[in-house]
Amino acid sequence: ISEIVDAFGTLLYFAKEFYNSTVYDFIKAGATFMEKYTMFSRSDTATCSKLFFWINSKLG
Repeated sequence: ISEIVDAFGTLLYFAKEFYNSTVYDFIKAGATFMEKYTMFSRSDTATCSKLFFWINSKLG
């Protein structure tokens, strides 16, 4: 899960410079959710795969 949080951080950095505020806010909401999620759950392969699929389908 830490890799997903790191990826959101990188994406957020680029979104701030290259996308409009609506897209930036959407990505920021996802980043905030993932940061909070890591504090309250243990990661496992199935959950990471599902989160990756969901994020990829929303951004993709």
